[in-house]
Amino acid sequence: GIAMSLILFIKRPIDIFESVKLRMNLMFVFCFVAPVAAVIYLKAVLYDDWRHLYFIYAPFTFLAVYAVNELLKTRLKNLVMILFGLQLSLVTFFFIKYHPNQNVYFNEFVPHSKDYLMKHYELDYWQHSYKQGLLWVAQNSKKEKIYINRWKPVLERNVMCLEPSLRERFMITDNDSLIDYYLETFRTTPYRFSREESIHEITVLGSPILRIHKMN
Repeated sequence: GIAMSLILFIKRPIDIFESVKLRMNLMFVFCFVAPVAAVIYLKAVLYDDWRHLYFIYAPFTFLAVYAVNELLKTRLKNLVMILFGLQLSLVTFFFIKYHPNQNVYFNEFVPHSKDYLMKHYELDYWQHSYKQGLLWVAQNSKKEKIYINRWKPVLERNVMCLEPSLRERFMITDNDSLIDYYLETFRTTPYRFSREESIHEITVLGSPILRIHKMN
């Protein structure tokens, strides 16, 4: 989309005064490129992933749709449709295979080797996998009351999402000497326990998004 818009402008710059489409395209190119260039040039600090730049999604999406629409008008139409169908199939396969953790998605341009994503990216940002961990503990523990670690309000909220019969079994404590199972997800802080020390692990694309360690 960016390349197409710039080529149109370079070929006939005078059209910027006559073509609303060209002006809109160039505006979206500016809105997408300028913030990114400013961050790189100024070496700006972006806190909490790149959410300070989420607003560039709108021009990015517009330019992508514009490029696809223009390509569908050319002899490349069939190729574009095939590639679009292939990409849709790959994403659908990922969603089915890794459900309910499909939010931890990384495309094929990112390596999926063992632990690579854990070392380079945030994973289960919203910590949805806690519920799966709690269900696993409830299924594999014979204790009537199961003591687990406290982790902000997130783990407690996941306990509240369980059925009443399961919810009543879990007790949350800050006392390590009482904890039966320690559940942790990965965001930016390294795991407290290694893979070898864990009794259960949920992985997506070769990297763990949740680990469970038995303490008592």
